[in-house]
Amino acid sequence: ENLATKEDIATITKQVEFIKGEIGAQLYVHQTRYQNEFNILKDLAEKLVELRDSALSLRPVVGGAEANTEEGKKKLVNRYYEAMKDLYKFCETRKPFYPEEIYNGTKKFDQIAWREYSEYLLGPDSKMGIVQYRKTATDNAQTISEIANEIMELLRNRVKYWEKFGEYRE
Repeated sequence: ENLATKEDIATITKQVEFIKGEIGAQLYVHQTRYQNEFNILKDLAEKLVELRDSALSLRPVVGGAEANTEEGKKKLVNRYYEAMKDLYKFCETRKPFYPEEIYNGTKKFDQIAWREYSEYLLGPDSKMGIVQYRKTATDNAQTISEIANEIMELLRNRVKYWEKFGEYRE
């Protein structure tokens, strides 16, 4: 007969308790890491939306009547500048804590938003003319929206990725 001794049962019990402890520790690390990264991605999404909206509101084509007064223009420029500064600082200080492809997407987004901001500040000149000025505003708005949507999709996919316990491979 193959009966376990008390010592065998004690050894097996210790091994089971050790394995349970290891699984519990891994689960805690996973939950903590997920929650921290989730909070970073949520905050990133909020800052991204604010910069997107502030960049899209700059030109009279999309900015409405507010963009046609000096006080309104100053308000729009300040809103953009604050959103740009907040997103930049956030992305740079948290760069180690989220995937590189999301970081690269924010850099690409920042460049097109900055281009829109710069072109807005320059305004239409004699070479460009108002028609071209408005066309670049429309083109920039489309690109800004597309890149923002791409980043949002990356954020969504990252959250889905974390929902799979035990599959983290980075």
